[in-house]
Amino acid sequence: MDAKFGMFLHWGLYSGAENGEWYMNWAGIPINEYRKFAYPESGDKQFTADRFNASEWAQIAKDAGMKYMNLTAMHHDGFALFESSYPKAFTAKQTLGRDLVKEYAEACRKAGLKVGIYKTTYQLALPPDTMILTELEKRLLQRQYKMGLQSRHLPTRKMRG
Repeated sequence: MDAKFGMFLHWGLYSGAENGEWYMNWAGIPINEYRKFAYPESGDKQFTADRFNASEWAQIAKDAGMKYMNLTAMHHDGFALFESSYPKAFTAKQTLGRDLVKEYAEACRKAGLKVGIYKTTYQLALPPDTMILTELEKRLLQRQYKMGLQSRHLPTRKMRG
């Protein structure tokens, strides 16, 4: 495999606040307040994606000799940079009218770069019925949610040694 050098982009609702992808968690922001970052009422913390320029980034990666790019399509806050038909999804397509993942993938392909996508399966502080999950993930989180667990990770099994 010759794709040992690439670019990883963390971009999402937290980008408007300019405090990193774990901002909601470490700042203790309730989900309903955090979601306001998608709208003008959040002022200068609004995520507008006005500096999202996938073509420019792809060119920078290519010029640097990179072979791939990887974009965070959805982080633990549950905000998706892609269009979704899921009825309870919270997406950039809804709030910005843009499918940022589509723009990113097209720019990578045009530059001859391999396309990588990171999408979390766990979303902080959200009930399982509001998440974009596989059925297995949903069942595990529903059980955890009903038990009142506040873990930051999916339940795991102890491995026999």
